Amino acid sequence: MVVVEMNNIIPLLVESVKSQVQDSQIIKELTEKLEQKKYRQAFLIFNNLKESGKWVLNESDEKHLEEFWWEYAN
Repeated sequence: MVVVEMNNIIPLLVESVKSQVQDSQIIKELTEKLEQKKYRQAFLIFNNLKESGKWVLNESDEKHLEEFWWEYAN
């Protein structure tokens, strides 16, 4: 089992999104929210991408998104 430090979760999630989502405006908005530490708003973007099917999460992404929620956005 690989243990990921909390501060590494955000870059992992962003890279996963970037690898699947071609909309540069959404990527820009997401990174801006994260840089501004507006984590709940960033979570909503992550969740909308997931719910719309634009971002298909693997098991690792699901775990990281849940950890992001509990550690940053909740």
